[in-house]
Parts: sequence; C-alpha cells; structure tokens
Amino acid sequence: MLYGNPGQLLVQIKSVVVTVVYGGVLTLLILLAVKTLTGLKVNDEEELTGMDRSQHGESAYNIS
Repeated sequence: MLYGNPGQLLVQIKSVVVTVVYGGVLTLLILLAVKTLTGLKVNDEEELTGMDRSQHGESAYNIS
C-alpha cells in the first residue's frame, strides 16, 4: 500500500473525506427540506394519543 505509490493513498483519503462531506451536506439539506415542508415532530396531543391512532386512525396494539 505505501511502498507502491504513496501519492495514490493521499488521493484516496481525500476522496473519502470529500465523499463524507458531500453526503453529510446533502443529508442536512434533505433534513431541512423535510422539516420545512412537513415538520419533524408531531404535536404533544398526537404523541400522547399515539401516532398510529392519530396518523392512521387505528390502534396497533390493544392494551387493556
């Protein structure tokens, strides 16, 4: 790895760093778009009621 072409190792390390940064930035942009369009959290009443009932109108578990 280091004996053949050390410059290639640096190119590959830079490529990995660029790929991770690119993926992170795009993920952040998608997250911000989803947050703006739909929100990331339901309101407290829906959370207490249960999202299966508030979002789908049915109960996933029948707990007495």
